Amino acid sequence: MNAAEHYPGREELFQALEPRISVRTDMLEYIWARYIGGRAQYATTRTLSDGRIVNACMERDSLQDAIEEVADALFNLLVLRMKTSETDRAWINAVLVEASLLWRILKNRKDFS
Repeated sequence: MNAAEHYPGREELFQALEPRISVRTDMLEYIWARYIGGRAQYATTRTLSDGRIVNACMERDSLQDAIEEVADALFNLLVLRMKTSETDRAWINAVLVEASLLWRILKNRKDFS
């Protein structure tokens, strides 16, 4: 089964990006490759009228999933920080600050929606 037989397709997914939102092409390619790699695992029994299989991401709480994924990233960054020498931790600390901010934004949105 190819990617064109799944919903959302590549164009549909990336149309969610407004023109003013700049995301690196290599990041979009990485996201797409991960999505395609897991499409069989996340296929539902639902199909659209055009025959495409609906991915489970369309039936899940995407905000909650984002919160959990950022928490997973924070965990992995903390572990990475533990494994990294004291002199090379500044960049990890900076990423932790940004990831923490992202988590707080998502969590606040969830708590007040």
